[in-house]
Amino acid sequence: MGMADRGTHNGPPIINKDGAVFLKNKISTVEIGVTGAKPPITDIAQEPQASWPMRMTRRIYVERQRIGTAVVLGVTLLVGYHTLTGKNGWSSYQQKRKEYTGLQQEIDQLQKENDRLKQHVSRLQSDPDEIEHEAREQLHYARPGEVIYTLSDKPVPQQASSPTQK
Repeated sequence: MGMADRGTHNGPPIINKDGAVFLKNKISTVEIGVTGAKPPITDIAQEPQASWPMRMTRRIYVERQRIGTAVVLGVTLLVGYHTLTGKNGWSSYQQKRKEYTGLQQEIDQLQKENDRLKQHVSRLQSDPDEIEHEAREQLHYARPGEVIYTLSDKPVPQQASSPTQK
């Protein structure tokens, strides 16, 4: 059904935003580019046979759409700006990721050290040579007849020679 085939209907045709023409109970779609077909009128205020209340209603609807679009755009921009620069914004997120990576590395290092210490404890509980080694290292124990020499890393302070009295 084209624009030319309006048939018998009451009142002007109603054109929705998709370009469908509603004639009483009949629906026909107007296609742009078809010979003899006109593009759909998107603003009912441009239709000469549209009544004043329909034109005003359409204008109000269009203005509400524009205002609504502007409000949504503004809110979106504000949320985006807050996401990038706010207290928990992008820079804070990057900082937290670095901190998380550093903490993960520290946890891995501590787990390796913990495993090493568990193995050491296990050896101390079962190996007599390891027990003897620790006793000699930390407690400076010696077997009978052994002499232990301890070298200090600190320099020995020189004592000032006292003047000899004659």
